[in-house]
Amino acid sequence: MKRFFTNIKQFPSAIIGLVLVLFLVAISIYTVIAIPYDEAIREWRGGEEIRSAAPKNARPLYVNWFTTKKISQTIELSTENPDDNVEKSPKR
Repeated sequence: MKRFFTNIKQFPSAIIGLVLVLFLVAISIYTVIAIPYDEAIREWRGGEEIRSAAPKNARPLYVNWFTTKKISQTIELSTENPDDNVEKSPKR
């Protein structure tokens, strides 16, 4: 084992690759522990209760990061306080 680490120190790209692989393995283990299995299956299948918040043909919000023409964002309003943070403008 000591010889392995001595040899790998000579290659910085191998060290970076090893760190990256270990990082991905750690994230995958954390994900399995952090998300309950039933919830993961429910979100993976993406039933109507999950997808109903966004329209079917809506583009994701990150599209605005890459284009000059900005698309509208989804705004969720509460029926308890409908005037909260809403700017009203006359129709054109």
